[in-house]
Amino acid sequence: MIFTGAALNASTTIVSNIENTDIYYTWYFGQSFEVTGSNYTLDSISIYYYSDPCSGSGTIYLFDSAYTGSPDSLSASSCLATGTWDSTSKSWVFSSGYELIADKTYYFYTNTAITATFSNMFNPYSSGTMYYSPSAGSNFSELSSYSDLAFSVTGTAVPEPAACAGLIGLIALGAAGGRRLFARRS
Repeated sequence: MIFTGAALNASTTIVSNIENTDIYYTWYFGQSFEVTGSNYTLDSISIYYYSDPCSGSGTIYLFDSAYTGSPDSLSASSCLATGTWDSTSKSWVFSSGYELIADKTYYFYTNTAITATFSNMFNPYSSGTMYYSPSAGSNFSELSSYSDLAFSVTGTAVPEPAACAGLIGLIALGAAGGRRLFARRS
């Protein structure tokens, strides 16, 4: 059987960039990230102020390509999924069950200004790009090719079809063996 390394139905960190963040601003933020290894059901996105999740509000929008409009033009009808701010977990939580596909790049954007940190140099996260907008009516743009937001994305691993088939086969064999054993004793 093939296992993805994550327990079934357990939320795990898919991608994280909270190291070496050295600058902070209050902006509308966006960030791209790549999903590697397995498919995941998206659970939440957190944005950080240094090592702590920042205080947020509003909605975060997930896309499969860069969004170049303004924060006040973000719409649930034009994105893949939306997350709503949860003050208990200090993250934007997705309840839609959206499946992130392995080896694909995704983009998220906030519709409210938040104070967050990002790396400006010596960026350890090489699989993404940070976007920002200084105001609700200004379009998002890339800050620089070496800047990334302090963020993390969590999700629940989606079992691979081979793992499901193997597990079903193992259950069927066990049931058949149990039936045969029960028939012999009768």
